[in-house]
Amino acid sequence: MDKSDFLVTLRFSKSSSQNYPKVIRMCKKFDTYTFTESSKTNSIEFDSTQFVEHYQIFQIIYEMIQNWKGTEILINGNTASSDQIRNLKNTMSCASGMNYLGAKYCYIDQDIKEGWQCRHLVSINRYHHPTNSWGYRQYNGRIWYDFGSFSNEKWQIDKEKIKEILVDEAGSKLLSFCPYFDVDNIDIILSKLPNEIDPNTDEQFELKRQEIDDGYTIEEKITGIQPKKEEVDNGSQQISFGRISFETELREKRKRDIPEVSFEDIGGLDEIIGTIREVIELPLKQPNLFEYMKIIPHKGILLYGPPGCGKTMIAKAIANEINAHFIGVKGPELLNKYHGQSEKNLRMIFEEAQELEPAIIFFDEIDSIAQQRSGEENLRLDSRFVNQLLSLMDGLENYGNIRVLGSTNRPELLDQALVRPGRFDYHIEVKKPTKKGCFDIFSKCISGMPLSPNIHIEELSNQLLGLTGADIAFVAREGAYNCIRRSFDLNSALLQIEEIDTTNLMIDEEDFYKALSRITNARY
Repeated sequence: MDKSDFLVTLRFSKSSSQNYPKVIRMCKKFDTYTFTESSKTNSIEFDSTQFVEHYQIFQIIYEMIQNWKGTEILINGNTASSDQIRNLKNTMSCASGMNYLGAKYCYIDQDIKEGWQCRHLVSINRYHHPTNSWGYRQYNGRIWYDFGSFSNEKWQIDKEKIKEILVDEAGSKLLSFCPYFDVDNIDIILSKLPNEIDPNTDEQFELKRQEIDDGYTIEEKITGIQPKKEEVDNGSQQISFGRISFETELREKRKRDIPEVSFEDIGGLDEIIGTIREVIELPLKQPNLFEYMKIIPHKGILLYGPPGCGKTMIAKAIANEINAHFIGVKGPELLNKYHGQSEKNLRMIFEEAQELEPAIIFFDEIDSIAQQRSGEENLRLDSRFVNQLLSLMDGLENYGNIRVLGSTNRPELLDQALVRPGRFDYHIEVKKPTKKGCFDIFSKCISGMPLSPNIHIEELSNQLLGLTGADIAFVAREGAYNCIRRSFDLNSALLQIEEIDTTNLMIDEEDFYKALSRITNARY
């Protein structure tokens, strides 16, 4: 059996929980669901392909049953924790990125083959990283040359310790299931590192000293070694060690940010989601199709509609689906009073996306920075900014696998040059949810909540028609708060040291209606 093939089993006993019928209905959608009458045990299995494809459904089921007696998760017959399942999903999703990005996807840095030939092995850094704005090294700050001890005035590298830490990290993240990962590569890379370093004669390293304060005196002690640094004219630092020499700018090194929001978390937008996936996901996953058709995929999508209807969640979900770096931009954050700085900030956003492609740049409330220009205002600060944005979107093909999304609730304010074909050439209206959409969103929001048996979810969701997705989420959340207010005295709860007994705490239908009346009264 290929090492990337595995079997995840979810078992749980028959329960008196009100969610039990719902869980069974979800499980029965899969052919691998079974029920053993003698032990009253339910079981559902996912092979490697099904696990990745239906992970969100798996999570929804598990969240509802995790506290039931007899619930357990198994990977290839061995008991596993929810953290291991999450790591397994991350590993397999990461492996899928190799299909369209190639070997460079396994490295953190696309120019330098960073680390230990796997982007998930970050407990020890292979190379020196610049510090962030607070002065800390990126990641956890430990580098391979930090592990060792002095012997005969030479720093002996503890390769066994380095390997032990990396192998433990690989095990906890279940990298053994990745078809591209080989733990033996760690040995190969370690063999290329020096066994010892003499800081007295080495031109690349020097002694690392630290002040130790014992409360009486401050004493300087030698605690290890560190790379020598030399100031250069352009304000950057030249750092050389381990046969690698590269220049690091005095700005924080970028790190991929992939949102955790998925399409399973969004309700009531099925038709829109289908269009989004067709425009953005399909070209990235099946580029040969577009090459055969001799067409260039759409560059940008404009999402417009009332606030609170899920435009930002859609952008994050598509980034999660294609494992893309997500850059969320609040327009005014880029604007600067100094001449040319706003345009430079915008260029840096596109450079970051190019460095960490595939990437999605999401301009939230884009109308705040890209309003209609006029002939008299072509020298205005925000007009110059719009000109720069137009120029960058025109040259987007040169940036690689990057897509630009924008959202607004005032599309009529946008500059017409920005919304013409070739820039934001696909416009999608995100409307308030329909009756079915309200039911879907409300069901997702209250999933896992301790609900009273007398609640009629469909009837309650019918009362939500006309609200936005954010409003519906508020009703669900405020309903839970109303239950807490009804059941406990706030002052007593705050003063109580012991944990509050939640055994009989259940949200009533009236709690949700009270929350609904609050939001409708606030609006009207």
